[in-house]
Amino acid sequence: MKYKNGKKFDIKAITLGGVFAAIYFILTILSVYFLPILSIIGLLVMPIFAAYYSSVFNFKYVIVFNLATLLLCFLGGIGDPFFALLYILPTLIVGDALGILNKTKIKFFTTLFLQSVVYSITNYLALYFGEIFYETKIIGFLISDPIIYENFALSILFILSGAEAIFSSIFTMENLKVLKITKDKEKQMPLYGYIACIIFYFLMILFYFCKLNNLFFLMIIFIIILAIPPFIEINKKIKHPTIIWTTYIIIFTLLNFLLCYLTLYYLIAILMALPLIIYCIVKIIFYIYNIRRKGE
Repeated sequence: MKYKNGKKFDIKAITLGGVFAAIYFILTILSVYFLPILSIIGLLVMPIFAAYYSSVFNFKYVIVFNLATLLLCFLGGIGDPFFALLYILPTLIVGDALGILNKTKIKFFTTLFLQSVVYSITNYLALYFGEIFYETKIIGFLISDPIIYENFALSILFILSGAEAIFSSIFTMENLKVLKITKDKEKQMPLYGYIACIIFYFLMILFYFCKLNNLFFLMIIFIIILAIPPFIEINKKIKHPTIIWTTYIIIFTLLNFLLCYLTLYYLIAILMALPLIIYCIVKIIFYIYNIRRKGE
């Protein structure tokens, strides 16, 4: 996107930045002094403003907007000095991340996935340090069962963060269409998607042997998401998909019964994902082969 130069554009950037910073300031005042629950709602909604701003204006204005917003919110919530750090800063980070991704050639679904990861990290840090500084125990309150907490807390947080990312990203992108800023959707899975899938698979195995259950199940979620495009692609290529998939399900169901009998539950996910990893490796090999063939 080409940015305009001149006084008129400067005024537009400063004015819109001031309006958005004022919205953050009002949220801070209400959250710190009147309705603390608004801080959680803010984590869901407020990134939209930062995403819109960072998508439209250049890096210089984005930095000034972030610093001004943080300073304003810190002064507004002086009665709670950690609020700006724990609740305002994360919303600025995820919003800026989406804005930066909007300016790159990275396409729609990859943007959503990366935005979900950024949301997860910032949400986790906000909730974790919130428990340290405020002793709120928000994560423990949301997930009271210790077994679920020890095994699925990160996966649940990623799913919730993904929902936030989808809501924020789609809402922002729809509004950016007015400015002719659009994102193309992937027609097929890009090469880095196959590479990421393989990396997540081996990380899943590593976390399994290290008994890091939360990270193990998080890798499973990542692989399931990345498996959707290859599944659609394979389904289009095979002649008798119903027969093939039925056979696959029967074989792995029997195998799963055997693993359950041997109480090796975690190996189910590793074996279920193995055909996908083989397919990813084959796709990467074909990609390298085609590049070398074109170079000859």
